[in-house]
Amino acid sequence: MSHASVSADGNTVASSSFDKAIKVWNGSTCVQTLNNNNGVIQAVALTLDGKTLVSGSLNRIVDVYNLEQEQEQSLRRHTGLVTCVAVSADGTTIVSRAADKIVKIVGSLSWRRSIQKSIQMWQFR
Repeated sequence: MSHASVSADGNTVASSSFDKAIKVWNGSTCVQTLNNNNGVIQAVALTLDGKTLVSGSLNRIVDVYNLEQEQEQSLRRHTGLVTCVAVSADGTTIVSRAADKIVKIVGSLSWRRSIQKSIQMWQFR
């Protein structure tokens, strides 16, 4: 396992590994396996309710999965490896950060009409 995320209620855990698979767990039982075609998963994040999962891959892609309907949508690519993903507490905004030092903010969890903005990330010394 390379990364993991836990839903707010503690009932759902998502884990990623270097075999390009994301596993969704309920307790110690794997209830879903998502095979990602976009490369090794570097980061995962669950919404508070555990119904939506966001992943970032070494192939520079951020994917959004509706776990209940088993739907996947890829968001626009970064120009560098995705190193971190997060979902806002209200579940409407995704933030991703990549090795290209760009943070992308995607608003509105209606993924068919998402709004996307890019901002330069602060550089720390």
